[in-house]
Amino acid sequence: MMSRPVIAVPVLYGVGSGGSRIAATAVTGVGPGGRRILQRLENIEPVCISSSKADIEALSKHVDRHLFLIGDGTGSGMDPEKGRRDYLEHPARREIIEMPRKVAEEKGMERIDLIPVIFTAGYGCGSGAGPELLSDLAKNYPNAAVLGICTLPFSWEGPETSKRAFKALERACKHAPTIPASNSYLIGDSLDMDFIKALNLVNERILKPLTATLRAFTSARAITVIDSSDLRRVLKPGPVLAMHWSLPSPSEIANLSAHNSSTLAPIQKGFGKVSSLAIIEAGGRGLTPAAAEALPEQLSHILQARISEIKTLLTTRPESEKTYVTLLIGGVKLYA
Repeated sequence: MMSRPVIAVPVLYGVGSGGSRIAATAVTGVGPGGRRILQRLENIEPVCISSSKADIEALSKHVDRHLFLIGDGTGSGMDPEKGRRDYLEHPARREIIEMPRKVAEEKGMERIDLIPVIFTAGYGCGSGAGPELLSDLAKNYPNAAVLGICTLPFSWEGPETSKRAFKALERACKHAPTIPASNSYLIGDSLDMDFIKALNLVNERILKPLTATLRAFTSARAITVIDSSDLRRVLKPGPVLAMHWSLPSPSEIANLSAHNSSTLAPIQKGFGKVSSLAIIEAGGRGLTPAAAEALPEQLSHILQARISEIKTLLTTRPESEKTYVTLLIGGVKLYA
């Protein structure tokens, strides 16, 4: 076992209304309206950026610092260009960029390996500021892996909202590997539920794999090792396919295709080469060598893709020596 985190992650950025709420909830464990989640991230600080004064005031009840109000506080008017200018022209832009270094120094971290950024696409602040922040971080932290998580709007929010969202996703992918998290895809067939319940369901389905991934990355209870150079090699700028399974027993890993994966976005053919991130939480006695051997083939079958390279991280969960989180990070070539 290692005595230090495998991957050093000092901060989790949230940009825009939804991105800020998800980042704050992941770290503090308290969601909108005081709703609590069972798992939260420790030793990571949220950095929340919004053009809405109301958002920042609501977040300040649970996050006591690293809150940045950009623009005049009245929002970006669903205009990504205004959100982009609000960020680029903000006097605290340099301070926002320096947050990973500042927090890493405060926590005694000797390095910065991963900088995740959640941003809400489809509106103004997230669509405009999110990709620009990813660009700034990629330039200022060349030895760290910068990872975007882009939330895409519900279908009922209209075609113009979706158009803005996908433009923001495309811009983000030019600067950093980015996971698309489609609200409509995550909600599935649950269209008849209460609107607030639908929002909470989407947030939970984003938070669960996100927190599982970051807990595994930052765990000191590692069995195998992933370095930031490994992340940068396999997580290239562009779209990232992300999947998550929670299995009651490790024997079920041998047949993952029989289970429904909570893929954060539907697989789109035509991407060509993309990055992938697979998170598997196995209960019982943990992984066997035979189960681990079968994983790449299982993922290839599920993705209908060729796995070109893969790196595996196994960690024990704090609450049980017999519970493992397996992260498989690899390059994928999708079949046409």
